[in-house]
Amino acid sequence: MNDHPRPPTTMPPPVYTTPIAQSSSKWPKVIGIVMIAYGALGVLNGCMGVIAPFFMEIFAQLTPASQRGVFNVIEDQKSWLIAGSSLSLVLETVLIILGIGLLKCRRSAARKYIYWAIPKIPLVLFQSVFQYKMGVSQMQSLFQSSDAPAIGSGFINAISLLTVFFVLIWGCTLPVFLLIWFNRSKIKAETVAWS
Repeated sequence: MNDHPRPPTTMPPPVYTTPIAQSSSKWPKVIGIVMIAYGALGVLNGCMGVIAPFFMEIFAQLTPASQRGVFNVIEDQKSWLIAGSSLSLVLETVLIILGIGLLKCRRSAARKYIYWAIPKIPLVLFQSVFQYKMGVSQMQSLFQSSDAPAIGSGFINAISLLTVFFVLIWGCTLPVFLLIWFNRSKIKAETVAWS
């Protein structure tokens, strides 16, 4: 008779896990953070663009009567401002969601970026032309007032064009970059393995 019985051998139950493919590259994190930051700034800008036109009358009351023409230009374009800002707000929210997906190495984020980039570029072009026309009208209205210094139309156009240039650079850089980046064969091969 055995005085020291052996304890039965127990094996832990098998654990079934689905392997989740993660990227060993650093670019998903970097680009994901850039997308989230860019999207957050865009959401803030879109919110301001939707809300600000409703307060133009209050701002107009705080300015000298000779300079209120600037606010009349905004009031005339109020519906376009709100529509463009609302669309921008939706697109930038989508960008934040895609950026979060990219941080998590989701294949869908690497494929659906095109649903953001393609409408973003025409929206930026529309907003640039719109802001140019509105900027010229505002500056002409401002400088035609009696207490403002005389200034030529060439200077007004130059300032407005410079503003449009920066709007185009800021607005189109990321969508164009994403369209190029995600169409590279190396990146496509890497993102196919993601979950």
